[in-house]
Amino acid sequence: IQKVNNLNTIQKVNNLNNIYKLNNLNNIQKVNNLNNIQKVNNLNNIQKVNNLNNIQKVNNLNNIQKVNNLNNIQNVNNLNNIQNVKKVKKLKNYNIKKGDWLCPKCDNLNFNFRIVCNRCNFPKQ
Repeated sequence: IQKVNNLNTIQKVNNLNNIYKLNNLNNIQKVNNLNNIQKVNNLNNIQKVNNLNNIQKVNNLNNIQKVNNLNNIQNVNNLNNIQNVKKVKKLKNYNIKKGDWLCPKCDNLNFNFRIVCNRCNFPKQ
């Protein structure tokens, strides 16, 4: 009877050990699950930061493009101003009379009586 009791006690201890091992495995699994959730959250956060960085890069590119466009407009305006100054200097050499007109297409100075440019045949405006 004592041997049977001893066997029962050993079996109970083994069962307790098995329960303890199972609990430990469950706890390890829970920790692993938490670690995996944290890794996924970290990846999501990295992705969010990357998305923000990409948005910022696009915004920066757009701003650079806007500045370049403004610079190009300014360059065109400067060229137009230079051309206008050249036209005025060129016209100072002529005896311009009332009604004479400058052709908008080729910048030729035409007498008042002409209805088309005598250089390019552009009609008088």
